Amino acid sequence: MITASVLIVLIAGLMIYWFYFKEDRFTFRVGQVEFDVENHSTAGRSSIQDEVTHAYEAIMGAVKGDYDPASQISLEFYNQKDISFATRDEVVLRITAIS
Repeated sequence: MITASVLIVLIAGLMIYWFYFKEDRFTFRVGQVEFDVENHSTAGRSSIQDEVTHAYEAIMGAVKGDYDPASQISLEFYNQKDISFATRDEVVLRITAIS
């Protein structure tokens, strides 16, 4: 028989897993910018991190003059064809897939 305290510990463990260790939410740094990713696509964490790093480095290499990027940028990935949009500190991509 499961006691209430055991059930609470199990629920707490699942919540910790869901919010901190699940593949669909993670953060990483490229230079001085921290990317906060929410992944609702079939792309894996390493694929997203590699593609974002490559794109960020290419964009920053092409920027002329003084540009101060946001210190934190939120990225959301979805597996659907819909309208994508971006602001200075948020990018929402609704695409078929990232390979």
